[in-house]
Amino acid sequence: MRPTLEPDQPSTDPGHERDGCLERTRSSVLNVLVAVGLSIAVSGWLLRARAESPRPRPTKAVSDALYVSLIALAVASYATRRLMGARAPRAPAGRRDHLFYWSHVGPALIAALAVPLGLAYGWLVSPRLDAVIPFWAVPFALGFLSLPRQAELLDLGRSSSQDGASRS
Repeated sequence: MRPTLEPDQPSTDPGHERDGCLERTRSSVLNVLVAVGLSIAVSGWLLRARAESPRPRPTKAVSDALYVSLIALAVASYATRRLMGARAPRAPAGRRDHLFYWSHVGPALIAALAVPLGLAYGWLVSPRLDAVIPFWAVPFALGFLSLPRQAELLDLGRSSSQDGASRS
């Protein structure tokens, strides 16, 4: 059990700092997911009104472009998470927390861009739920994949202990 710290007493335990980094990162990714949920709710409200109004039939090129954009966002989010996540353990000790944070929050933010694409798809192509659901499911799926796990943070801790051992 850890001793409690006074508010003005700085922590010297690196495990405590890593736990703080994990909680800060999880909180930020969850905030992105909450923003995604609110954006989806607003999009649904806007598209509900659009479904009742007559509209011209769009070209297939618009639909295809929006789906390609969705796939590009999903790939960019996944690649960002993998590449930045791989860099964090090898980074200098002072930058690890920063890279760990952005290797999780960045991909969630990139995936969140699919919600406005879904609104555009619903507005321009089809406001039906079955048509826009892929644009709403992708940000949630990739956002939940972006949530950091304790094991990832432990990898950062192992890297810092290996750095300390190699410098000795």
